[in-house]
Amino acid sequence: MVGAGVVGREAELVTVDQFLDSVALGAGGLLLLGDPGIGKTTVWQAAIQRAKERRVRVLASRPGPSETRLTFAGLGDVFSSVGDDVLQQLPPPQRRSLEVALIRTDPVDKQRSPDQRSIATALLSVLRSLSQQSPLLVCVDDLQWLDPSTWSVLEFALRRLDIDQVGFLATVRLEPDGMPPRSFARLLSWDRLRQLRLGPLKLAALHEILRVELAHTLRRPTLVRIERTSAGNPLFALELARAILASAQPVQGSAPLPVPVTLKELINERLGRLPAVSRRALLVTSALSQPTLGLVDSEALAPAEDAGVVRLPVVPPS
Repeated sequence: MVGAGVVGREAELVTVDQFLDSVALGAGGLLLLGDPGIGKTTVWQAAIQRAKERRVRVLASRPGPSETRLTFAGLGDVFSSVGDDVLQQLPPPQRRSLEVALIRTDPVDKQRSPDQRSIATALLSVLRSLSQQSPLLVCVDDLQWLDPSTWSVLEFALRRLDIDQVGFLATVRLEPDGMPPRSFARLLSWDRLRQLRLGPLKLAALHEILRVELAHTLRRPTLVRIERTSAGNPLFALELARAILASAQPVQGSAPLPVPVTLKELINERLGRLPAVSRRALLVTSALSQPTLGLVDSEALAPAEDAGVVRLPVVPPS
């Protein structure tokens, strides 16, 4: 959905705009809930862009499943754009603990972990300080993958913010039972938290996404079959459409679609057609919290980009 922009989410973006406008009035949060592939990240990215247009400062983290065991990995992402000059304003105990957690200094006692309460208090102090300069938005994509150490101090800070101009925006993958992870029970009880559940896209929106992403217009009967099979999930619809086009087999009446029945099978089948060097490059890239062209092997990723698996930014001519 990146190439197609935000399609079919007009109502959701109205809620996003209302939330962003409220950040200047005091602390609050917006949780984007939904199934895998439903488009949470697309709306999250659009919200960040809208925040920047409002001159809201953004601190963001996009954790992955492999990072849940890395202590304060998410906190490091959030503070990646926060300079040492900001930390220098903290009381010495808070500053030392936070600097150790961010791996900006060596611990005095290497046998002891930095004090969790000092780190949480330091985070709260920094958020309040930054929000006095301009409205602030802390953003986490796939909150369920945030490492527990970061989540603990972040929750501590969020629940103590009140009149501060600090917003919290996060996406959360729903459990198989359709509920948010139980570990977020305390956050969900925060009275200044809004929840927005993203539902399936309608046929017209799926048609536009497939047309832009695949540069191909499918016949309406085929679109209807894709919409029903994917249950309006844009990622699943894209994979189904790709598989149908790759098979070159016409979709006949009510006959089963000539593709695997699960999204995992569809993606594994497409990845399996890539060269081994591309698959390795994808694995390395997926392990990076903030991949950039300077960190990834763009040449090895070229076949993956051609297959629509990944999208590399365009480098402007020098």
